[in-house]
Amino acid sequence: MDFILLALLVAMTAVSGRAVARWWKRRRFVALRREVPGYSPDRPVLLKSAKVMEEVVEAARCVCGGRVQNLGETPRLGQRVVRGRCVDCDRDVDLYFVLPQFLN
Repeated sequence: MDFILLALLVAMTAVSGRAVARWWKRRRFVALRREVPGYSPDRPVLLKSAKVMEEVVEAARCVCGGRVQNLGETPRLGQRVVRGRCVDCDRDVDLYFVLPQFLN
């Protein structure tokens, strides 16, 4: 009986250890991604041409590491927001862009 409880305790510790490791890794990835232009409204990508937008969307990755599929664009508060969805985990990913203001 004691061996069963010990085995159960070891299994629960292993499962919770993996869950904590996944949580920590995801948290670290999100914090690092927050500094990359385009993933937050505070740090949008400055668009010089339409090709830049396509390249950023193709290079974008989800938290899980999956590729982001472009679902369309919407304007929001002076920015262009590309709505995307991860092809692996179906998580929504928004990418933020801003057009420079040209003066005459």
